[in-house]
Amino acid sequence: MTIPSRKVMKADLLELLKARESLSPQQTYSTLARKWRLTARDKAKRRSGDFLYQHEIRFARQDLVSEGIVSRPSQSGRGTWTLKAGMYRRPEQYADEVPGAASHVEGATSRVVVNRFERSREGRAACLEAQGFSCKVCGMNFETAYGPVGKEAIHVHHLVPISSIRKQYRLNPKKDLVPICPNCHYIIHRREPPFTLGEVRRMLKANRRIHADARKSSARG
Repeated sequence: MTIPSRKVMKADLLELLKARESLSPQQTYSTLARKWRLTARDKAKRRSGDFLYQHEIRFARQDLVSEGIVSRPSQSGRGTWTLKAGMYRRPEQYADEVPGAASHVEGATSRVVVNRFERSREGRAACLEAQGFSCKVCGMNFETAYGPVGKEAIHVHHLVPISSIRKQYRLNPKKDLVPICPNCHYIIHRREPPFTLGEVRRMLKANRRIHADARKSSARG
């Protein structure tokens, strides 16, 4: 098997870190080389004096760092690759589900569920009146894409981390809520604490670049 695409590398690296929690670069290289069944010839290929497959794995890791999924060296320590701290949801869990451990806050006098804010009609109306109906991550607008049937169709996302909410908290829908399409909302809530809007924007940008490069390579081939 040849060295896989960046998309495959990122997916395999993420699954490996989920399973092993932390790895050294050399452990990562050897484990992924075995998974991909790289031959001695594949592993010997070089680019700019470096082994090509290791070079590509490091770039895949850097993409995951910029997307907020893998910790930066300043956080994990040099020579250690780890997932950014947080709980990652199973794919079958919906974006608006709140896990039991995150649904109430230590020291709070009442149980607070994030969906209470995201599903508030009054909060939603005030948020969308101020910010419009386009997704603040990807720019998706349902009316533009689907016509009249998509008018005013959008989720709202609550920006304030659950851990910071206390009894005295008062929702400011113009600052604390943002319009988000269901796809981006789902990805934001794949981790607890949720990904930030900026992290998800960087995911989109990085992966669009990968797909664009792949299309160019395919066209040249």
